[in-house]
Order: sequence, then structure tokens, then C-alpha cells
Amino acid sequence: MKKLVRHIALFLLLCTVAGACSKGVYDPDEGRYTPGYYSDSSPHEADVTFLATITKDSKGIVYLLSNGRRIEPLTALDYTRQQRVMVKADLYHKGESIFAKVKWMEPLDEGVFTHDASVAGSDGLDVELDSSFTELDDGYLTLFYTSWWGEHPVHHDFYLVSGLKLDDPYYLELRHNAHGDGKYSKEDGIICFDINSLPPTGDDTKTIHLKWNTIEGNEIIASFEFKSRK
Repeated sequence: MKKLVRHIALFLLLCTVAGACSKGVYDPDEGRYTPGYYSDSSPHEADVTFLATITKDSKGIVYLLSNGRRIEPLTALDYTRQQRVMVKADLYHKGESIFAKVKWMEPLDEGVFTHDASVAGSDGLDVELDSSFTELDDGYLTLFYTSWWGEHPVHHDFYLVSGLKLDDPYYLELRHNAHGDGKYSKEDGIICFDINSLPPTGDDTKTIHLKWNTIEGNEIIASFEFKSRK
């Protein structure tokens, strides 16, 4: 599992940048919208880095979903399956539509969401709650964290455990198993969990209570607002 945010740059999926920002026509072979006008215009949001879900709609059109916004690609995207990704792009607005010239896109590391309370994981980590990369969006809980890693790091496992409170399915515990890795340096990372299998919230918003232990051994409980994907 990749552990350093800065290592993301080593695995960027570089894309060919298209030269337009109007909707044009979707090309299924290219996996993007063909150029329209505004080819020489400046983006409304330049060099934006954000988290999104890359997915397909019922017509097979690939798009990005971020904070409830559907973002249409002006760039051919490498789509293998629905997953959470980090994206850097120029964004263009036309009416209620948003289009993106994607400069790079990188899949996020995925932790295990489980109802098995017996999974091991007592190694501390610090979750950066103020980070723009810590969020609950589209049924994915994404966490920017810091933890110890060895000089020659081994694989770490991250679990998000539900079912610990019978009367509250939205009470979750984050567990980290470093498998005996050393404490050579503290490094940052990003991990995401697909929690869409939690009981549907309908039109309501439920509160996720997330518990974890810090590097110093302190117990922390944080809250996130959750609404099921429809």
C-alpha cells in the first residue's frame, strides 16, 4: 500500500489535455466530450486538486462526481471500475454544467470496511480532521492521516469496523495494523472506505461517529454527516 502523499506524483496517470470547455458531443471511443467553443478561454477554476468518484452513468458515459457535482471530462480518462480518485484539473462552468481538463488522476488507497469486530488493529495513527482530503462524500469516507513507518516499511492494513453498537449502525471504529513495522519516520497517507453498505438513510442525514487511537494512545471520536447514495 502506498503510504506517502508525495509518492502520488510518481504514479500519475497523465492525460492528454483537450482544448475546449463547452459540452460538445460525447465520444464513447475517446471517453470524453469532444471540443466545442471556448477553446482559448481561461478556466473558471485553475489547477484545482480535489477528490471524486470516477463512475459511469446508465448510458455508459464516464464522469466524475465530487461533493454532489457531476463533472464531465474534456479529457480521456482511464476507467476500469468505480472508485475514489484524486484529481488535478482545470474546471469550466457552462450554465449548470461543469467540465474538466484533467491533468492527472490517481486512485486512492482503499481500506477494508467490515462488520467483523475481531479484526486486529491497535497501532495508533493521527487523522487530520482539518485536511481538505478528510471528507465523507458519495458514500466514501476518506481520511488524511499520519503514522509511523519503518526504514524498510512493510504492508499496513486499515480497517473500518461497524456493528460495535447494536443500537447505532453508524458508530464506526478505525483500526490500523502495522504488522510490526518499525518507527523510523512519521509519514502521511490517504485511505478511503466505501461505506455505502451501511443502512440507507433515505432522505435523512445520519451522524457517523468515528473512533480511533492516536499515535500517543489517546482515544478520539469525531463526527461526520452521512447521507446514503441514491
